[in-house]
Amino acid sequence: MANIVEGGVTPDSPNAVLQDIGYSIAAYPLSLMAAAMQAMVTCLRSMQSDERPGRMEFTELRQRIGFDDYYNESEKYATSKR
Repeated sequence: MANIVEGGVTPDSPNAVLQDIGYSIAAYPLSLMAAAMQAMVTCLRSMQSDERPGRMEFTELRQRIGFDDYYNESEKYATSKR
């Protein structure tokens, strides 16, 4: 397993190169966090100038976070209706 920390000591080699030298797994522990942070900065800058950048629809967000599953599951344990 290659642990590729972006900006770290291990070279950020292409997947094919990693496979050629014997790695079958590569972890990029900062990639998603860095991409998410960049998206947040971009969104905040756009909102500051009254733009509304492309965002995930609320229904998809609820599904991906698991809200719908949570509400469906919690209904099994409800003692009273809201």
